[in-house]
Amino acid sequence: MWLVRGRSLREIANFSTTLTGRTPGQLHNLRTALQRLSGTVVRPNDVFSLNHRLGERTSLRGYREAPTIWNGMVIDTPGGGLCQLSSTLYNAALLANLPIVERHPHLYAVASVGPGRDAALLDDRLDLRFRNNLPFPLTLEGAIEGERLIVRLKGPGWKKAEVSIHVERLSTIAPPRIPRAALTGRQAGSSAGAPGMAVRAWRLVRLDGRQSRELLSEDRYAPEPAVAQ
Repeated sequence: MWLVRGRSLREIANFSTTLTGRTPGQLHNLRTALQRLSGTVVRPNDVFSLNHRLGERTSLRGYREAPTIWNGMVIDTPGGGLCQLSSTLYNAALLANLPIVERHPHLYAVASVGPGRDAALLDDRLDLRFRNNLPFPLTLEGAIEGERLIVRLKGPGWKKAEVSIHVERLSTIAPPRIPRAALTGRQAGSSAGAPGMAVRAWRLVRLDGRQSRELLSEDRYAPEPAVAQ
């Protein structure tokens, strides 16, 4: 990875997600991560690793404990909330038509990007990696603008293809109802719950009047329990 300075860059792709409902700790972690991400340059044919770029999430590196869902429980971990950055960057990479090398779905569907378009991140166990298949270096930029997190991919060239993402819902599972007294610790759940589902995500690419379709993933999300009074 290296930095390009003093060059005119065009926007290749961008994607943004809402920050509504994020905790102060999660917002702090996002700002800390953006400082490490912005300005990163991925050379042609190089594979970018978000975990490698962000480094270990510890208090010594500026990260704070914030809510994270792990194995169905809400726990506070250093760097909590960075899955939103991973998911936002994943969608920007998809729209730039970059090959995805590694990506993992969450246990539950996440509202910020929707099913089939999320990318979980966990230290060195779950990573987001993609390859720059363009004939020029890509510069990664991220920022918080108002109530939104935005990631932009820029380069001295341009993307020729039109890219869109389509998510096909294959099945839905109703959320189970669990008495509040039966919940342990900070188990994930809400009064309404959320359905589980199976989805299939496709990338549609139109180039020179022709359209191709690439299967990105088939993901299964667990239902989030509804909490009964």
